[in-house]
Amino acid sequence: MPSPPPDRWPQDHGGNVWEAVDAPRVVDFSASINPFGPPPGLWDEIEAAWPLIVHYPDRSCRRLIEALARRLGSPARALAVGNGSAELIDLVLRCLAPERVVVCPPDFGLYTSLVPPGVAVHRVPRAEARSFGLDLQGLERAVRAGDLVVFSNPSNPAGTLLPAERVLALADLCRERGARLVVDEAFIDFVPDQSVAGQAPFREELVVLRSLTKFYALPGLRIGFLVAAPGVAERIRSRQVPWSVNTLAQAAGAFCLAQEGWETRARSALEAQRRRLAAALERLPGVRPLPSAANYLLVELSRPAPDAGRVYRALADQGILVRHCGSFGLGERFVRVAVRRPEENDRLVAALGSLLPARMAAP
Repeated sequence: MPSPPPDRWPQDHGGNVWEAVDAPRVVDFSASINPFGPPPGLWDEIEAAWPLIVHYPDRSCRRLIEALARRLGSPARALAVGNGSAELIDLVLRCLAPERVVVCPPDFGLYTSLVPPGVAVHRVPRAEARSFGLDLQGLERAVRAGDLVVFSNPSNPAGTLLPAERVLALADLCRERGARLVVDEAFIDFVPDQSVAGQAPFREELVVLRSLTKFYALPGLRIGFLVAAPGVAERIRSRQVPWSVNTLAQAAGAFCLAQEGWETRARSALEAQRRRLAAALERLPGVRPLPSAANYLLVELSRPAPDAGRVYRALADQGILVRHCGSFGLGERFVRVAVRRPEENDRLVAALGSLLPARMAAP
């Protein structure tokens, strides 16, 4: 399969199976999607909703909003649903009109690529020595009036988690300074007790972004939502393109939110597989997976392992996609791998081991 040339790494994104020569046979470790989902019964739900596509979608996403309000215990007017969280990131950046956007690289690239023209970007790098955790002291020094601070939690690509109480302390600091905080919780379903979404309706300074596509394995349907103070949520909804969330996506999202028993089982299975995969990778010379709270591992490569570009291309030739982290500004030292089913994780480890000198490849 083709792979991006070196000058395309900064624009590369995971999940692009469509460039594969034999896409159905590709094992995609580049996109961090729950390999055990979607929940059973979803296809029947989508089939039941299929006749409704002769009508425009519900512009207000009422059924999905009601399901979210029940799940989160939040007022419906504090919620907005979007065509994936990417649409909502764009709306937040345009509607809140910050004087400056503060980001914490390495992090999701859309935070900077969607910044409106004329708005400055200030970077407070994460601390590599702490597995790319946030530099809270650096943020405390940097934040000023008019700023919009945005970061992912758990972080993407490293999977480090800032505990909820520290996120809320940072929100307090933003309020005191006249700034706002946007927390992207796209992967928080893997550690749901650390979400701060329940606090967002009562804090003018806090906006929380969420995704239904990762944990429920629905990236092709594009479903995201945000939680904010009602006035902020209304401002964002008012600027949204009509009918951006289609009928099938709305039905799927509402169905998935009712599957609490399935969620618990999936979360337990994924945590077990993450630990198993990390342990297997650690046994390979020159391969070091960083601690993660999400369903992916940021893997540091050093000799005798090849660099990230060679690993990406060699694995792609074997029908395995991993995420080259050049798009996160991490050069040739890191790849990110999703946690998948046991047999697929074993295939990844074996393939990566085959790239090492023969006397070193065996665990």
